[in-house]
Amino acid sequence: MTDFDFVDEIPDRAGSKFNAQEGEFAAALRNNPGKWAVYYRDFGEDEKHAKYARAQQIRKGALKAYASGGFEAAVRSGVLYARYVGGAE
Repeated sequence: MTDFDFVDEIPDRAGSKFNAQEGEFAAALRNNPGKWAVYYRDFGEDEKHAKYARAQQIRKGALKAYASGGFEAAVRSGVLYARYVGGAE
């Protein structure tokens, strides 16, 4: 019988600058609860769709940086805003 290795978590992607920036942004929101911040990233050509998709990912905690919940996000006049309003830490 073959032995298999199991782990509790897999490592983050090596050298992922984007993931680090996402974590920094989420931490800044947590440090300023209730205050809206302009999302830092430029999405390029598919900007409109990408902003709405990212807002949904933030709200639903679909990205690791926001998985604890308690985040809100909205797009207004083409600008993506996010804030932390509290959640299970």
